[in-house]
Amino acid sequence: MSGFWITGLPRSRTAWWAVVMNALHEPAAMTPNLATWATHLDRGISDSAVGLHIEKIMRDYAPRTLIVERPLGDVLASAERFLGQTGPDVLHVLYRLSAALKFEHPLIRRITWDEMDDPVKLFDAAEWLLPGFGPRALSMKAFNITVTKEHAMAQWARPHSGWHMEA
Repeated sequence: MSGFWITGLPRSRTAWWAVVMNALHEPAAMTPNLATWATHLDRGISDSAVGLHIEKIMRDYAPRTLIVERPLGDVLASAERFLGQTGPDVLHVLYRLSAALKFEHPLIRRITWDEMDDPVKLFDAAEWLLPGFGPRALSMKAFNITVTKEHAMAQWARPHSGWHMEA
């Protein structure tokens, strides 16, 4: 299998990338396991929830992967503005996810939060994921695409096994 996957810590513009790349956003909440999740890779996936499984994803499915790197402190501040105060469970998961996303592989590229303001780096990242999408990324650079609080809370409340948190 191939395809592509965009990931990073939550609140790192993965929703923006999903729209730009016409990718499925956060299917982890709608799929029962990693194998089912991976069936969407050919379409493209933008999902921060499965980062704890990065080694297995790279080994078993080998998608081109873009990790959006945003400083953990900025992620925490954004999450608190977005959801209110974050508890120790959220902090624990974010620390684990941050550590997991340090994984290196030849099919992993990275772009920092700040580099997304650089037209050349943004273009190159989109082109690497899916040739022909660099111009689209540049044309949408100024768009403020984000998940609403209502959507995030609905995803959180959706009944699912939580398989993506087990790693």
